[in-house]
This record gives sequence, C-alpha cells and structure tokens, in this order.
Amino acid sequence: MGRYVIKRLLTTVVIVFVTAFIIFTILYFTPGEPARVLLGGSATEAEVQVMSHSLGTDRPYLVQLGEFMYNTFLKFDFGTSWLYGVPVYQELTNRLGYTLIIGFASMILNFALGISLGVFAGTHAGKWQDSVTMAITMVLVSCPNFWLALMMIIVFSLKLGWLPAYGINTWTCFILPVIASALTGVAMNARQMRSSILDVFRADFITTARAKGQTENQVVLRHMLPNAMMPAITAMGGALSNVIAGSAIIESVFSIPGVGLYMLNGINSRDYPVIRACVLFFAVFASLAMIVTDLAYAFLDPRIKARYTGGKRRKAK
Repeated sequence: MGRYVIKRLLTTVVIVFVTAFIIFTILYFTPGEPARVLLGGSATEAEVQVMSHSLGTDRPYLVQLGEFMYNTFLKFDFGTSWLYGVPVYQELTNRLGYTLIIGFASMILNFALGISLGVFAGTHAGKWQDSVTMAITMVLVSCPNFWLALMMIIVFSLKLGWLPAYGINTWTCFILPVIASALTGVAMNARQMRSSILDVFRADFITTARAKGQTENQVVLRHMLPNAMMPAITAMGGALSNVIAGSAIIESVFSIPGVGLYMLNGINSRDYPVIRACVLFFAVFASLAMIVTDLAYAFLDPRIKARYTGGKRRKAK
C-alpha cells in the first residue's frame, strides 16, 4: 500500500506540473493586456507600456514560462498580486481557512445526510417515503447552488432574520454557506446511495443474514451499507473536489473572503499570479481528494487492498 501511495503522489506532482504549464499558456495567449485592465480605460498607451514592462508581460513566452516554473516549483514563490500588492502565498494562507471550513463542513453534511436519505429511500423502495425523498432530491439537483444560496438569504436572513446574510463575524455566518454548498451534493449522493442499496437488497448474503435472525437494522448497517458504499465513495471523491473548486460562487454570494472569491477577483482584474496560484491549489486539492478516495476503497474492500500490499503468494507445492 505504501508503494501505491508513493506512486499516486508522484502522479500528483506530474498533474500539478502539467496544470501549471496549461494555465500559464492559456493566460499568456488570452487576448487583452492585463496592464490596461489594472490601470483602467483612461490610461494612455505610454502608461500601459510602462506597466507591462513593470509586470514583465512584455517579455517572450518562453522567458516568462521558465521564470514562472522556476519560481513556483523550485523557490515555491507564487509572486505578488498585481491588484493587491501582497504576496500571493500570504494571501492564500490567510484565506485558506475559510474555504476549508466551508468545504469540509459541507462534505460532512453531504456525506451524512446524503447517505442517510439514500439508505432510507432504498429500504422503502416503492413506498411513499421513497417517492417523497426522490422528489426532493430531484428538485435539489435541478436547482443551481447560487439560486439556492440567494433563496436561503431571502428566507432566513431577510424574512425571518435568523442568520446573517454575509460576512464572517460569528460562526453563524458559516451556516447558510455550508448548507447552500452541500444541498446539491446531498441530493446526488442520496440518489446514488439508493441505487446501490437496491443493487444489494435482494443479494444472497442479505437473505442469509435475515435467515439467521438478524434484525433489519443489523442487516442494513452490517451487510447492506458496507457493500453499497463503493459507488458512493466514488461520488464523494469527485464531490469533495467540486465543493472546493466551486467555492467561488458560494463565497461570492455570501461575501466570504476565501480562496474562491480571491480567484474570482483575480480573474475579473486579470491578476495572473493570483489566478495561477489558485488553479494550482485546486489541482493539488483535487488530486489529494482522489488519493483519499482510493484509500477508502481499500479500507472498505479487502480485495482492492490486496492488489497494493505487494505481498507474494506462496507457490503451490
């Protein structure tokens, strides 16, 4: 298993390196001059040229690419934000906590509620409980996150006055962003888990467990759930990456100063150092999330773990 983890980490390094090359190339060949965006429409051509020379965007592609790769992977220096004038690494460090709090809290809610609803619907297949649960999940899957976030602000902040609509003054400010970020994932996981439960509901080992006199709760928790979790784990790995990568929308709606909002402001201002650093952060996070997903496979299914233990089978005599 250790060799497998090392192999995946090396693959992550390659992915991040390729991502850095792609995002730099895309930004370099994007039409428009960043200096003009930063200076505003009233800037003269001479001022734009001076600004471009100061930022280094007037140099050849290979020169800029080499400097970017050297600074990023050898010096671990993401540069200084053109808009804020602050080192990007420092700003990322200050903002990272907010994004991770929302992301991991959303995933916990996503996992717990989605799996519970899926098991509930699957064990009541064909009944009204199943129909109501699937109808709710269909509505949630169809609604965009930003629309759900806006509706929650209108209801719980403007109408009822229960929760803050924006900011990070208290811990209650995170409640609406977490829920808004998790609802779509809850619905998708519930539907996936229901399908997995139905696949194992009539399996022979489930019938044997019932025949041994085990209660329905024991059958579900000890036999159905572990065997139905594999597809759900697959979905969870991708969902974790999507929650973090999609944080720009939620952070923008609720004015949360996280990495997502930082990248969104960088895109609007053509702040290339900020965009590159944020994209690399999301690439690293997505790769690590998939590694955790693969390790969860091995934990739940010993057959998968056996493929990576490296143990040698004894030869038959």
